[in-house]
Amino acid sequence: MRRTPLQRAESKNVRCPSILVTCGETRTALGAARSLGRAGYRVTVAVRKTSHRAPVALSRYAAGVVEAPDPWGDQQRYRQWLRARLDEHPTEIVLPSTEGAIYAAAALRRGGMESRRIIIPSDECLAITLSKYRSTQAALGAGIEVPRTAFLRAPGTSELSYSVGDLRFPLIVKWDNGEDQNANYLQGGTRRVDDARQLAEALAELEMETCGVIAQELIPGRGAGAFFLRYDGEIRLRFAHRRLHEMPYTGGPASLSETNDDPAPLAAGATLLERIRYQGVAMVEFRETHDGRYVFLEINGRLWGSLGLALRAGADFPRALLECHLLGRTNTRQPDLSRHVVCRNLPCETGYLESVVAARFSATMTLTTKAKSLLEFVWHSFDPRVQSDLFWWDDPRPGIFTFANILLQTLKRTALYAFRWNRRRAERRQMAALTRRTRWIRDRLSANAPPSLLMLCFGNIIRSPYAEARWVQLRNRLPQLPPVESAGFHEREGRPTPLRYQSAARMRGIDLTGHRSRRVTEAMVARAGLVLLMDGRNVSDYLASFPAFSTKIGLLAAFSSGHQTEVSDPYGQAPGAGGRAFEQIDEGLESLARCFARTPLGLSPPTWTAEGETQPAGVFGPPGARPGIE
Repeated sequence: MRRTPLQRAESKNVRCPSILVTCGETRTALGAARSLGRAGYRVTVAVRKTSHRAPVALSRYAAGVVEAPDPWGDQQRYRQWLRARLDEHPTEIVLPSTEGAIYAAAALRRGGMESRRIIIPSDECLAITLSKYRSTQAALGAGIEVPRTAFLRAPGTSELSYSVGDLRFPLIVKWDNGEDQNANYLQGGTRRVDDARQLAEALAELEMETCGVIAQELIPGRGAGAFFLRYDGEIRLRFAHRRLHEMPYTGGPASLSETNDDPAPLAAGATLLERIRYQGVAMVEFRETHDGRYVFLEINGRLWGSLGLALRAGADFPRALLECHLLGRTNTRQPDLSRHVVCRNLPCETGYLESVVAARFSATMTLTTKAKSLLEFVWHSFDPRVQSDLFWWDDPRPGIFTFANILLQTLKRTALYAFRWNRRRAERRQMAALTRRTRWIRDRLSANAPPSLLMLCFGNIIRSPYAEARWVQLRNRLPQLPPVESAGFHEREGRPTPLRYQSAARMRGIDLTGHRSRRVTEAMVARAGLVLLMDGRNVSDYLASFPAFSTKIGLLAAFSSGHQTEVSDPYGQAPGAGGRAFEQIDEGLESLARCFARTPLGLSPPTWTAEGETQPAGVFGPPGARPGIE
């Protein structure tokens, strides 16, 4: 009878440890827990305190579940928690499953933690796998095809180049993970830019960071990956897949994937890992072009989201990795790569379908395409050949929990749709009426306009302070413009503008370095002649807080001649969102400033209602007048 890793370890007088798998809310952690638990190890899974119940908590292979801080949101607390956990459990070995947890574990190892307690690559390899900048350079050095690339900033440096040479748009801007000024570990990302203006906006928000930044030409095709376990200079286990669907459909995590027996990505990936002397598990990610070439994208130096497909195909990477870590070898067999397996993740596949249905019609996204995707989703749901990386027959509860949760959320959304439809219709009428009133004001505004302006957004750290500073600039050129102040609805005051938005504003000639947020008060609203809001959320907050002054408000973006009537909040969005918001604010303010040069018409704007009716009011409506909205 074949012995388990536990029995083999005991035969070599190796004390078999328990395993701590981090970030249990990910499907990677579920796959690792199933692999190691099935092999006979005691597996404990760490789950974020703020996350909902993770499916892995219901797995028969998870012996225990513990709460942990978020390694991305609070890196320092996570390190302290991980150190305390390993000190309290001296035989436990940690297997990190995300870059945030890997970064914390590497810091503990540098601080003196025994390397045998942590299953991660060396610091030299992590410097490459955690950086798109360095991994792209390593691929070039190994002679592997990469997209045409402009290296804009090396990791750990401050100088950022805005020049991409002769690269052709559209481009993909990529930035590495890195620490912010509060020592939080921030996840890197990518953003597509279609012209030089979008590129400048994206780079401006990255200028204050020190993470590596590159720009690459867009490579059409589909995602493909080569998976490896490399130990002591040898490839011990290999596997490959290609992505059939991603969530969203424009690019993201794989939602439907299949095995791939093409030797090309495996050969290229093995060459790259040999060049950097890698040890551990890794996924080398490629873009498979329409003519069959594999173009390098990045390296994931950890277990990956498509681990479920590998396990279904017989490539047991977590078990083999732990065996190599404990015993220096593995008896895990290399699977037959020609065996065809298709696997999907239902939550991601549902997200893929929603992104297709919600996408705008174009030359490539037609009604036929959407109908085909819907029929394909239904077909895959009943096709016995399509396997699930969540539902296993010997461990059904995580899959059942996930499917039941999806069904429950769908029923909730369906039940609430009718209830919310009337509310959304009222909100749309409200915004349409306010837009009409704002443009009524715009068309009649003159030198007899309000004595002062008040700019409001939610937090008063990005949009409204930028609008205030820009208006002050305009007022220096045109002294007849009314004075301005800004505030927000966020309860906490004294917050500075985030560095990335300071940089984006500085590129447009606005300095927000010294700004600190303020909460709006009734006194501010009372002394303002016109209150300018940024979006629908601001309108709702304002009407709930200051109903007696409802006739004073307008939408800043509606003063411009464009179709956009709201300035979306860029906070937490991908680099470039701040630049787009600032551009909309500039257009609205410039249009507003031009209004003051016209001849007075002696007209008063209407009191706006949900139905868009107009009634005479004072200069900007008496304080007691209210729109017909409840």
